[in-house]
Amino acid sequence: MNHIVKSAKKTLNALNQSLPVVVGVIMAISLLKAAVPESLYSTIFTGNILIDPFIGSLIGSIAAGNPITSYIIGGELIKQGVSLFAVTAFLLSWVTVGIMGEL
Repeated sequence: MNHIVKSAKKTLNALNQSLPVVVGVIMAISLLKAAVPESLYSTIFTGNILIDPFIGSLIGSIAAGNPITSYIIGGELIKQGVSLFAVTAFLLSWVTVGIMGEL
């Protein structure tokens, strides 16, 4: 029983640490949604099933991010009409490669 209480405390601690990050990402996405026109996404991502993943991985490699926030960003990109292939490539490179996180 003691290990369950200990695990619950660790879980709550992890949630408390990740909550500010998630709230910050939601606020940043809300700001970008208001500032960036929806036509920009269709300009960047052409809809080509072969080219869009390369574009997504290129953008994701330049940026860096937290795996927790990838669900939020991926969902918003899909809502804007970006293909699942491009979103997957973006998020995979964003979480694993991310140059900006190293600087």
